[in-house]
Amino acid sequence: MAQSPDLVLLDEPDSGVDLVNIGLVGNTVNELLEKDKKTVHRTKSGLIITHFGNILDYVKADKAYVMMKGTVLCQGNPTELLEDIRHRGYGECLACLNK
Repeated sequence: MAQSPDLVLLDEPDSGVDLVNIGLVGNTVNELLEKDKKTVHRTKSGLIITHFGNILDYVKADKAYVMMKGTVLCQGNPTELLEDIRHRGYGECLACLNK
């Protein structure tokens, strides 16, 4: 945060973080990416890579993508995509890959 980068790449920021502290990590990411500002006033961007999605319970992500075997299969609202995957698994994403 001290460097105030314009672009942040976070590879699994929720990996190894206990459930008590993941909120702290998520709030810090939101602060770093200026999520308290309207979209048109933000000067920071970020890419978060996650396998479990726990960080998305706290980070206010704008878009989400599901990638498998090097191909982007799904895109959309982060909360909705994660909810679908949590309830249905990746089966629907795999079906898209095989089309």
